[in-house]
Amino acid sequence: MKQTLLLFALIWVLTGLSPGSAQVLHKVTVLDSSFDPPALTINVGDTVLWEVDSSINHTVTSGEGCTHDDIFDSGSLGNGETFYFVFTGEGSFSYYCIPHCGAGMTGEVFVEDASTSISETQLTDRNPVRNVLLHPNPAAEQANLSFQLFKGGVLSVEIRDITGQKTQMVLQQEVTAGEHNITLPTKDLASGIYILQLRFNNNLHNVSKLVKR
Repeated sequence: MKQTLLLFALIWVLTGLSPGSAQVLHKVTVLDSSFDPPALTINVGDTVLWEVDSSINHTVTSGEGCTHDDIFDSGSLGNGETFYFVFTGEGSFSYYCIPHCGAGMTGEVFVEDASTSISETQLTDRNPVRNVLLHPNPAAEQANLSFQLFKGGVLSVEIRDITGQKTQMVLQQEVTAGEHNITLPTKDLASGIYILQLRFNNNLHNVSKLVKR
């Protein structure tokens, strides 16, 4: 926590911001095979800080289709290391991890002008899956997943191992808007760390760490 505050103070100095201004620091955790959260909506002038919580080295590299677009690149980051970037313009910024992009380790940052009003419809289109809760975690024979959908569509729920390989397809079907609760069968999983992915209309919208006892 102390290191994060010191880093934020340094960002203020480097960008000419004051602590009383509207800019915000957003944190993304770099896991073994995913970014958490995988998608962020921020305002122009905000900073995103990526922090590695993994024994595997990763990168935070801007671009789509595993192709660098030269906007930002962290270089190789080890466990506990951080990288930050100040977003000074509007737009959609895709990024990925170079060693694990092929396994689906990607993320996206949506940057908006704070003075521009955003409709609920636009917010729903960008993030239709909200209020995700996974419990108990660690899990033994099963875990419960609850979430809210703000529109109907095709939902898939997958459990992957830390290398990104799919271990179990829990659900893949057409669903309606509203509150949902799903039981995750974890009895046959070996003890260890897994990644739970929620995809809506084939777009990744939520990633959670699942620990099997």
